[in-house]
Amino acid sequence: MQTLPISAVKARLSELVDSASHTREEVAITVNGSPAAMLIGIDEWEELQERLHWLSTGDDLVARLAEARREVESGGGLGEDEIRARFGVPRR
Repeated sequence: MQTLPISAVKARLSELVDSASHTREEVAITVNGSPAAMLIGIDEWEELQERLHWLSTGDDLVARLAEARREVESGGGLGEDEIRARFGVPRR
């Protein structure tokens, strides 16, 4: 991640956007020396939004995951062959 003043960002905006979208380079933008904004690529933005969505589902998701882990640890759940048969997924 690089940190740049807004004046430098204005001068190099096209280059910085290209870098953010192709290499996931993040840019912290400062105004008068203080952090003011971030420049990130759209793919990274969408990934962050998805993570926030799932994290915001609250304790219910955590409880369901814990229950699923307990079920698998106690021998429950479906095996690979059963999943392939149920959903018609052939072996490679």
